[in-house]
Amino acid sequence: MTQRQEAGQQVASTRCPFLVEVNAQCCQLAPFRKLVPGLAIAEQDQRCSSDAWRSCAWVLQRGMPLSDSDPATPPATCPGERCPFLDEIVACSCATAPSSKLIPRTLLAVSRCIGDSHRYCEFFLERACPRPPLDAGGRGAPRDWPPLGASGIPIPPGVALAPNHMWLDVGSDGSCHVGVDAFLVRVLGGVDDVTFLSACGPGSPSLVLTVAGTTLPLVFPQPIDITGVNGTLRRHPGDLTSDPYGCGWLYEGRPLRLPGRTGVDTRTVGLLRAPDTETWMASEVERLSRLVHTILSRRSGHLGPMSADGGTVSEALAQHLERAELLEVFSLFFTGGAECRDYDGLFGLAMS
Repeated sequence: MTQRQEAGQQVASTRCPFLVEVNAQCCQLAPFRKLVPGLAIAEQDQRCSSDAWRSCAWVLQRGMPLSDSDPATPPATCPGERCPFLDEIVACSCATAPSSKLIPRTLLAVSRCIGDSHRYCEFFLERACPRPPLDAGGRGAPRDWPPLGASGIPIPPGVALAPNHMWLDVGSDGSCHVGVDAFLVRVLGGVDDVTFLSACGPGSPSLVLTVAGTTLPLVFPQPIDITGVNGTLRRHPGDLTSDPYGCGWLYEGRPLRLPGRTGVDTRTVGLLRAPDTETWMASEVERLSRLVHTILSRRSGHLGPMSADGGTVSEALAQHLERAELLEVFSLFFTGGAECRDYDGLFGLAMS
């Protein structure tokens, strides 16, 4: 079990353990509604909770009476020791965020903070399982990857793998996340750019990875109800390869129920789950090894640093491949066999 999963199990519910609830107050008459912790108001300004509220400029502008005896305002509506326009609500804030911002709890109904999706929040990940420091080359080390199996490729427990080396993680609350696995990361080594192609709504999560000037398409084979993308990858595409099972996630959403599949868990139809994932991954490593040796044999028998040794995947294999060779590897392993030789041109048309 990974450190992140252990941290998640320490909480009885699916809500984030770093979500803090406080009693907050705000003024109904203020030009802008700013939530302030109740104690902060009591210490800084006693006007709202004392008889002094009657002299408040916002109250006067509203036309409130200055005494309880005024017939225009019933005493129950206008008590003497407390402003009737002072609201008290339960607000939430993140204990790990750089700046603390109070948000009404009622607005968190669709937030990842109160569901399993908090496991993919960058603030949660940094606190629950901090990322190792950068290496001598300035590259980020993998964060909390699962133990290596016989294939040498880490696979988190609970995720389902697609034939094109993308993963699906469905939380206990029904939320799901899609990303790429460590096999694809080992092959690519690094990513220069991530372009999301799918809009919110039902559909198959699609994207384009740019590696050394070559655009490579990826499509998750199972449709989901897409609710968002990991926009951080647009600014920090390196997270995809340094933390593919964490901050490198791609899409989030909700599973779609497929018609005519009563009694079947349609969330993972066509996907692999443990223990089959390890056997399949080992066969993929062996298949890649054979392909690499085939490519090397075309180079007059030259064996370079990209050779697969003993059934393992060389780090950053793509850096040692010619463009045509990279497209060949990608089409055989990551596009379901679909040829991506001309995708650069197709991508340009799609974005024009």
